[in-house]
Amino acid sequence: MKTFNALTFAIALGLIQPLASYADDLFAISWRETVHSGTTTRSYTEKDVVNTIAINNGLDPKDLVLVYRPNAFDTAVVNKNTGAVIADFVQLPDITRVGTSWVTDVTVNGQTVRQAFIFDEQTNPIGSIYGTEKQKRDASGAIISESYHGTFQIAIPDDSHLLGQGVYSGTFATGRRIKDTTGN
Repeated sequence: MKTFNALTFAIALGLIQPLASYADDLFAISWRETVHSGTTTRSYTEKDVVNTIAINNGLDPKDLVLVYRPNAFDTAVVNKNTGAVIADFVQLPDITRVGTSWVTDVTVNGQTVRQAFIFDEQTNPIGSIYGTEKQKRDASGAIISESYHGTFQIAIPDDSHLLGQGVYSGTFATGRRIKDTTGN
């Protein structure tokens, strides 16, 4: 009977474990692009992304930051003090929804070279990204540090996306860790 109770407890604990909260790995990201739309060309940065999302949500852009979330292969605007996600930006790609056939990774000596499609928040490819990622992890697999930089190209045929119509090309690079205190 003790063995049965111990087994029942272990199974129950295993079922509850995924429901436990955890801090997300968030890293500020520099996002620099040139937008070509018709006869105009303009610059667009992570500050423009943050400002647009702040306006759309009635928030102060000074409280927000664009981040890369390496465990989800995506970007989001978060509260820079708590890590609370305000809005997603683009998926690099979201392999949980589209699968791994949209990304090619080659990893050697802790460095990953990645070519992948970029997705909007549905499941539509809108561009591609090429970059080099270096991560340091502790013995439990948690990310200690993250460095991801490279180039991207995006094409938006209409005004249905946050970015607006245009052809975008640019560079990106991760920076400092943003602490997630939300437990999500």
